[in-house]
Amino acid sequence: MSKHRAVTAPMITAEQLNEIPSSLLTARSSEYGQSWLLSGVIVKAMREFGVDFTALDESWFDWPWRAILNKLTRIVKTPTHLDSWKDIEGYARLVREYLETGETYGTK
Repeated sequence: MSKHRAVTAPMITAEQLNEIPSSLLTARSSEYGQSWLLSGVIVKAMREFGVDFTALDESWFDWPWRAILNKLTRIVKTPTHLDSWKDIEGYARLVREYLETGETYGTK
């Protein structure tokens, strides 16, 4: 049995999406384009090429790898946006700490 509990980000519903202020969506879209759509396209293409996500889908790693993928798609549009690079560093640090200690953030 694994030492960690599976943590995944919940899917956003259409109703929740409608509650997001349009100004925020407009700002993010102008800065990053539709990178959030690209992340989904990449995952879908990987599945179609036969990539098996079972180990990730059933683990704590599902959340950080998807967060890193999303940041990478943003970097394609805006490579000089420092916060995206810092976010990737932070997600990678969380994974490294888990691999070194067996503890996930917030589950000590």
